[in-house]
Amino acid sequence: MSYISNPQHSASLFAEILTQIDPAQHDAVMLMNELYSSLTGISKALGDVLSREFTDYNNHRAQIDNVAALAAISIKHGVEINDLINAVSGSTNIAIQNGHDLNTALTALVESLNLNISNGFTANNALGLAIENANAELQQGKHLL
Repeated sequence: MSYISNPQHSASLFAEILTQIDPAQHDAVMLMNELYSSLTGISKALGDVLSREFTDYNNHRAQIDNVAALAAISIKHGVEINDLINAVSGSTNIAIQNGHDLNTALTALVESLNLNISNGFTANNALGLAIENANAELQQGKHLL
């Protein structure tokens, strides 16, 4: 059982006591009682509005916390994606460098092949001259016989 009295019930009881003390003040006491009842109702309504606003504030705060958590996750994923892009970029740079190195090696190989072909032509010409000289010497040897 509650020992705290209901404010509206207390006001009505107080109004009854005042009316019994001075019946001539009945209208003033009733007006005071109505004003008190109205103020009590307004106070209760204001308390309810403030309670709802506080609840709404807490709900909005929870939503803000959720959005902040999602933003943190998005930032983390953005950093991870950036790291992946950097890794792919590094791999691409290595592949480009390897391609450049292969191109340089291929160019050197082509130059070496060209030099070998040129040396082959020179050797072929020298062999042709040697054969001609050998034939000429044979011809001279036949004339001497």
